[in-house]
Amino acid sequence: MKPLAVVVGAGGQARVVGASLRSIGIEIAAFVDPDFRGKQVEGVREMIAGAPVVGNLKDLARFPASGFDAYVALGDNAKRKNAVEQLRAAGYAMPALIHPASHLNAGVVVGEASCICMGANLSVQVRIGAGVIVNTGAQIDHECDIGAFVHVAPGAVIAGRVSVGAGTFVGMGARVADGLSIGQDAIIGAGSVVLKDVPAGAKVLGIHH
Repeated sequence: MKPLAVVVGAGGQARVVGASLRSIGIEIAAFVDPDFRGKQVEGVREMIAGAPVVGNLKDLARFPASGFDAYVALGDNAKRKNAVEQLRAAGYAMPALIHPASHLNAGVVVGEASCICMGANLSVQVRIGAGVIVNTGAQIDHECDIGAFVHVAPGAVIAGRVSVGAGTFVGMGARVADGLSIGQDAIIGAGSVVLKDVPAGAKVLGIHH
């Protein structure tokens, strides 16, 4: 882990990541936004967590992989995957970011470019793939397998031994019963209760049983 960071993203998730990096003493050199359109107010450059938003992914050349770690802060799963793949190809290290006010139990494995946010609780032997967001206050119980580029939204609860496929979104406050399988690229709506397996690409709203 290098002492300097560049963050990809400039929206809400970037502010979460910026605060988390500050909390563990990582200095942020700049934010770059894939959707950057020269956002300024009366000529004043946008600032996040005390660091400037300087441009888009082309501006990463100003922050070479030899001197900077990269953190991807994009809430959209597809955009996050694309950014991680570009950064990986360019040789950047993308350490997992784990907020000090989260709790990780014994045997938890967290993949590169993942973000475990404040108040998240990961129980024993949880496996988190690359580029995953486990958002504020989310709970993942024992022996779950969370695939790459999943987003577990604030307050969601996933019970034990659940498999969540790559690219899936588990909405705010959703509940997933133990032992289930959720296919890749599924969407579990906010507040939904999942009591049976969910096929790949499915959208669940309300009670799924």
